[in-house]
Amino acid sequence: MYMKKNIIILSFILIITGIVYFICGQSKSPIKIAFFGDSITDIRWQKDGGYVIPAVYSLNMAGYKVIPIYAGKAGNTTTDMLRRVNYDVIQYNPDVVFFMGGINDVWKNRVEFDQSKQNISEIINRFKERGIKLIVISVTLVTEDVNCPKNKEVDRYNEFLKEITAQNDVQYIDVNKVFKDELKNYDYPFGVLTTDGIHLNKNGNRILAQTLVKEFLKEYKK
Repeated sequence: MYMKKNIIILSFILIITGIVYFICGQSKSPIKIAFFGDSITDIRWQKDGGYVIPAVYSLNMAGYKVIPIYAGKAGNTTTDMLRRVNYDVIQYNPDVVFFMGGINDVWKNRVEFDQSKQNISEIINRFKERGIKLIVISVTLVTEDVNCPKNKEVDRYNEFLKEITAQNDVQYIDVNKVFKDELKNYDYPFGVLTTDGIHLNKNGNRILAQTLVKEFLKEYKK
């Protein structure tokens, strides 16, 4: 009877140990993720606003212990972002960087296209030199009229991003296409994804966060 009781206790301990081992074995070590961008990234603290917090939450739910690095700055062009990439991002030694920039270059012609290309190339090189995984996100939209002249400029910009990321073996997430597909569901889209044609509303941020997490999980292994 005594031996039988001990066997039962031992079996129970082994089962509990196995469960704990399984759970711990499935958990992932902390991962530092930088969110590097302009105002679309910078609005993370607004009520019901921003894509960063929902993205971090979803990654945590997927088993990643995310340590976020907030590096969005309103009004930034790619020239501004190149100036601060070392101080605001690289010095924190992130494992992964989500980079989304360029809409301010295009929107008010603040940076010539050739200069934008040079800036992007240098930003990519900075991360490659340090072995940091970079994920480049397409420029979103300038107004929800996908056929307006500014969005044609955005298309040209995104074609460049697609090419340079392929050349450098960098993951590229085409959120612009996802947004355009969403807008096809509306005859006269206005306020579907943005508050003002540029900055994302709750729906736009939700779609952006979901897209980033989905594409991230396809490729990243920790």
